[in-house]
Amino acid sequence: RGRAMWAGGDNPGGGQRNLIDFIQIQSGGIAFDFGDMTAAANQARGVSSFTRGVFGGGRRPHPSTVNTMDFVTIANTANAQDFGDLTDDRGAVGEISSSTRGIFAAGFNPSNVNTIDFITIATLGNASDFGDTTIVGNAMAGTQSTTRGILAGGYVPSTNVIQFLTIATTGNAQDFGDLTTSRHSASG
Repeated sequence: RGRAMWAGGDNPGGGQRNLIDFIQIQSGGIAFDFGDMTAAANQARGVSSFTRGVFGGGRRPHPSTVNTMDFVTIANTANAQDFGDLTDDRGAVGEISSSTRGIFAAGFNPSNVNTIDFITIATLGNASDFGDTTIVGNAMAGTQSTTRGILAGGYVPSTNVIQFLTIATTGNAQDFGDLTTSRHSASG
């Protein structure tokens, strides 16, 4: 329904990128330049509502992790602006979002953590503590319904754990089940 965006990343020949690209989902085609992140980063993760996108954490520059969050207004092409900070520096977090709340889960700093942070996407400011994941890890795949967030796999090293949380409340993640095989860096 509208736009899809990608931000940052790593280019083996040119290092980390600060680019934000977008496409119009209804028409397909080649991506266009949306603007730039406040700094080049890889392993930053994005959450969004219908109007705002927020990119949190990551490595700036490699291998240092950061706690920064950038935001953009999805309808307007422009450079990202400062949103606030995560509760601690980390990269490769699992991301979950609803129309009102963004969640950044686990990650590494430089070792794996189990921290879950949340933000209210419409309100600029620092993230708050949501709870903890069931395992300490990074590179978990996040997905969601309108009420529940799911985190699957992760680098612990690799695990098959699936865990869930209720997006509108705070609290620790709970066991949901298992993937068919252990893996990390999957997509949700």
